[in-house]
Amino acid sequence: VVQNPKKDSFSLKLTDGTIVTLAITDKTKYYTGSTRTIQPTSSIKAGATVTVIGTIGATGTFGATTIQSEK
Repeated sequence: VVQNPKKDSFSLKLTDGTIVTLAITDKTKYYTGSTRTIQPTSSIKAGATVTVIGTIGATGTFGATTIQSEK
């Protein structure tokens, strides 16, 4: 579940309750809906349930390459 969305990052509460910071870059792709319509990452809202693909860095920040949410 998305928490505290900002331009370059947001917090994500995982299913186990852990909170991680997601880094968003100009290469991050954000899709919504079953047809995978691409959207600007600025349209991600607090409370949204998302699936994220990326890698976690040494600092614990998760670099998101793809974010998918259902509408």
